[in-house]
Amino acid sequence: MFFQTTPVKFYSDNFVIHKQNKIFINMNNMHYKIIGFIISGWLLFVSLTAKAQTDYLAEIGVNGGLSYLIDDKSSLPFQEPAIDWGLIYRHNFNERFSAHLEFNSTKQIFYAGSALLPVDTIGLNMFDLCGEFNFFDLIKKEYKIQSRSFSPYIFAGAGWAFNSNSNGFNLPFGVGFKYKVGHRINLNAKWANRLMFHDRIEGIEGKLNGTNFLKNDLISTFTIGVSYDFWRRPCDCQNRN
Repeated sequence: MFFQTTPVKFYSDNFVIHKQNKIFINMNNMHYKIIGFIISGWLLFVSLTAKAQTDYLAEIGVNGGLSYLIDDKSSLPFQEPAIDWGLIYRHNFNERFSAHLEFNSTKQIFYAGSALLPVDTIGLNMFDLCGEFNFFDLIKKEYKIQSRSFSPYIFAGAGWAFNSNSNGFNLPFGVGFKYKVGHRINLNAKWANRLMFHDRIEGIEGKLNGTNFLKNDLISTFTIGVSYDFWRRPCDCQNRN
């Protein structure tokens, strides 16, 4: 009668440690590969979006931020700030010159009497039509040395502001910064000032505190927005016959 026995395997501590180290090294290698794939994919995405920037004639977008008044009561920026939101249409004539039509809506404190007593919070709406000048060519093209995917800019134009108490024309002007994130998507930061042609936007009409030469109310907004390109510009090909 024969008995078949299964050999018993004994592992030394050194073998177990070696086995664990090998597993640990393999896991590290896998992590490095995953990180490498992520970095490679990100670099590929950035390179493709940078080369895929196409010149468009128009943008449409939204923005949001804060507003404040320089008036008979407030003489410093960002006193009693309020939430501001808006819509914008921008027409790009070329890489340097643009124009925008913008709507902004915010809230303001309405006062009554010479005692400057707040009586209500009312809505304030603004329409602006402005021309813009970019300091760089705002389109990334390899054959244009001055072209950039970003640019600071200045703007000025004409506007109309109104609430339930008053309405009137104003002079909008300010500075901003544009950045083309990728294909058709743009970011924009802007500080806009609107110098009114009167001194009663907040319900108080009198001599302003001397903050501007017209002694009129000043409405300011600081906003950050995103816009989408559309209406492709005709081809600006370098090697056309």
